[in-house]
Amino acid sequence: MVFFEEKLYEDALKNFNTALKIQEKLLGSADPNIARTYNNIGKSCVKLNREQQALEYYQKALSIQKKMLQ
Repeated sequence: MVFFEEKLYEDALKNFNTALKIQEKLLGSADPNIARTYNNIGKSCVKLNREQQALEYYQKALSIQKKMLQ
């Protein structure tokens, strides 16, 4: 989040993707932490004007969050 807060969105995106790979390996694909990381990737994509890519990550996050409510 430091890179994101410093408006270094490309660096933030790289770090979030690295975190995602680690989380998926350790936690599986439906963990709430992964949903949070997908959301952070989406926010970074928006700041980089990659709205379509952001939407895809927001949808992944929403899918996990919906599963948690069932």
